Amino acid sequence: MSSSDATPRKFKIEGSGQTLEALAQAIELALRAARTTPDRTGAGSVSRGPLTIEVEAIDSEPNRLRYVITSIDDAVSTIAGWAETKRCIECEQPVALLFDDAYLESSEGDGAEIDGLRERIDKGLKSLARVFSKKDPLLKKQAYAPLYYLFVKLMEREYADPQLYSHLKKFLEKFHAMREQNLQQPEDERDAVLIEFGRLMQQGTNDLNSLKDRISILRRYFLLDHPEVALRDKKRVFSEEERLAIWILSGQQCAICGVALELADMQADHQKQWAYGGPTSLKNGRALCENCNLQESQKVA
Repeated sequence: MSSSDATPRKFKIEGSGQTLEALAQAIELALRAARTTPDRTGAGSVSRGPLTIEVEAIDSEPNRLRYVITSIDDAVSTIAGWAETKRCIECEQPVALLFDDAYLESSEGDGAEIDGLRERIDKGLKSLARVFSKKDPLLKKQAYAPLYYLFVKLMEREYADPQLYSHLKKFLEKFHAMREQNLQQPEDERDAVLIEFGRLMQQGTNDLNSLKDRISILRRYFLLDHPEVALRDKKRVFSEEERLAIWILSGQQCAICGVALELADMQADHQKQWAYGGPTSLKNGRALCENCNLQESQKVA
């Protein structure tokens, strides 16, 4: 958790003596490293059996302490215990841990509220799992998990392509390599946007404006790499008038198996699936029976 205002807050840590000793050592390593850098940043890591404790000193601002989620499993197990107020970078609505569009006011919410939050977080984390492996090195640094979560969520909401998640994975790997290669260039030949991205990563890990700027940069470079990725049609469902027209144009039968259809039983389907960038239009619409529509839906899933 973090705090950057003057409001008194308490941060409680519980653990075995061995674990707390490892934590103290990791803190000392981070502080020792921070003392050697101009910006007072540094990191320390200590392992005890299967447990690894990582501590990072991020700046000299007072009253700042936070627990950082760095893995999918960690997020699922942690979210039930507490939630911290954040604001969505798109809609400004409160969110929990930057992992969900809903806000849990406190860890003492009712069962239905917590279950609903778990469900939404699980859905979001499944999207992450389609891009990253369980111990993906791209998520090793604490600042990347919330940034990449928000980036993936934005891209899947606004863009559509059958290979979208694969494209995102390869792009993020390439983007990391590009940033490192850029730093090897002579200073006057470096990409200024990539340098700015690095500066934002160092100075504003969870700052709202910093997140917006970094996600904007990621989206810009991704679309330069993949101009074929289409914007999703904001309209997904065919209107009643369009349904009637599709039924008439299809000869009142299923476009796949040919069974006769009543209008009320017809499933108005996208020939090029909406999830893959297909528009909600008469040209892209077709009439399907319930069984054929179910089979087509399972192909997309």
